[in-house]
Amino acid sequence: MKNCITCGSRDIRFLIQRIDQYSYRYCNDCRLVLADPMPSQEELADYYDGFMGGGVDETSSFGFKLQSRKAVAKNFIDWLKKVDSTFKPEGARLADIGGGAGFFSEGFRCLGLKPTLIDIDPQACKFARDSFHNNFETLNADPVEANLPSEFEVVFMNQIIEHYVNPNALIQKAMSWLKPGGFLILTTPNQMSKFFWFSVYFFYNYLRKTSQKKIPLNSFFRFLQIPWICCDPPRHVYSFNPNNIKYLLEKNGLTVVHTLTEMNGFNRFLGKTKYNWTMKSPRNFISIFGNLFELLGSNLIHRLNPKKTWGHHIITLARKP
Repeated sequence: MKNCITCGSRDIRFLIQRIDQYSYRYCNDCRLVLADPMPSQEELADYYDGFMGGGVDETSSFGFKLQSRKAVAKNFIDWLKKVDSTFKPEGARLADIGGGAGFFSEGFRCLGLKPTLIDIDPQACKFARDSFHNNFETLNADPVEANLPSEFEVVFMNQIIEHYVNPNALIQKAMSWLKPGGFLILTTPNQMSKFFWFSVYFFYNYLRKTSQKKIPLNSFFRFLQIPWICCDPPRHVYSFNPNNIKYLLEKNGLTVVHTLTEMNGFNRFLGKTKYNWTMKSPRNFISIFGNLFELLGSNLIHRLNPKKTWGHHIITLARKP
């Protein structure tokens, strides 16, 4: 990559080598972290065939997921109505890019919107059609290659931009589908999050991919300098922060209305986290202790960061002129 895909800088530097074929690089100006090399189209096609399988097969949590996504969808719509008092959800068209198994699409449909789910995973699309009885249109396609008319009031991109080798193409496609004055809702993991300090397994999982040592000190110190939170190719190929997300959207013609980050326990837009509190064996004690430590950390970060920039997910609302 010659130029940063968000700010355009040519100052792209080496960060650290992983133990597989990938390494991490970063932009020295906007701190975007990226995978090198980028996965091929063949790798991506193979990886995403059944990618949503874990979420699809957990039928026991179907009701929890659906109710959680309905509540979050309502919060997003309330946010839009607060920004634009003329926005009416009834009959408004919404494109759910990378909508996976369809829980959010169904949540928006229950609020009166007309969703179209677009996802590259054929198994997830089948699950959405079967589980929600074709309540909304489902399109199994790469969103960048899909051709839809410019008649959507809302484009919803939940945890998808970090997956795309060419985020600019994805944003441009979203722009082409929006009506003038339409909204883009985008969420993505936050590179600036401090949540990893309190989620030990999450933190260690990112360090161990860059070192074969049991205590990867070099990786630890590099992570403190330039964190690569949620950059784990071939799944996530970028790690964004609020500033470079703003650059990305504005360079593609969108006006950023508002950006925030959220923590577990203090969230309107992430959905509830389902913790396991069962105590069936001594091993469960470790899990329960980890849950308590994580919740304590979320509370502490929430209190110490009044500007709310340390949450583990970025939520951005932008608008097409």
